[in-house]
Amino acid sequence: MIGVIRPPNSLRSIFKLIYTATAGKQVPEKFEEGLKDTLTLKRVTPTFETITEQAGLTVIDVEEKPKPMVVTNEEPIEIKAK
Repeated sequence: MIGVIRPPNSLRSIFKLIYTATAGKQVPEKFEEGLKDTLTLKRVTPTFETITEQAGLTVIDVEEKPKPMVVTNEEPIEIKAK
C-alpha cells in the first residue's frame, strides 16, 4: 500500500495515515520510477471460480473523504520526509 502520513518531520505519538482508491484501485499504484505495488484480492465465486483482482484501501467518512486512519504510539517518534 502506498499512502500519505501526516504530519511528517515532527516528533509526535499520533499520526494520520491516508490511503486513497478510485473504482477499487489504489491511487497511486507506484512510486516514481518504481514498479507497480498494489493490493490484490482473491475471491471465490459460487461456482468455485477463483478471481484475483486489484484492491484499494480507503477509510470513508461523512466528514472527511478519505478519512485518515489514526495511529497512536506509546513513545513519540519522528517520521522524516525527503
